[in-house]
Amino acid sequence: MTVEVTSGLHAGEQVIVQFILEAALLSVLGGTVGLGVVHGLTVVVTDTFKLPYEFDTSIAMLALGSALLVGVGAGLPPALRASQIDPVQALRSQ
Repeated sequence: MTVEVTSGLHAGEQVIVQFILEAALLSVLGGTVGLGVVHGLTVVVTDTFKLPYEFDTSIAMLALGSALLVGVGAGLPPALRASQIDPVQALRSQ
């Protein structure tokens, strides 16, 4: 990231957008994997104990939306800090 900023490829707002997109992608990916694991385990348990189970897509979308909201919310403060860092200072500190 620092190399991109120093080479002039990204400035302020573009750094924020890149961080937020990364946070969104990782959040949706994590939410999807989590949803798949939980669904798979639920199917195994319900089949084992002969329990009723119906997959509800609206609940799944709510879960993915929540994962996205939390991920972007958690990624926003670091994105704002990264957009305000002087690239030369960031390179020196590493």
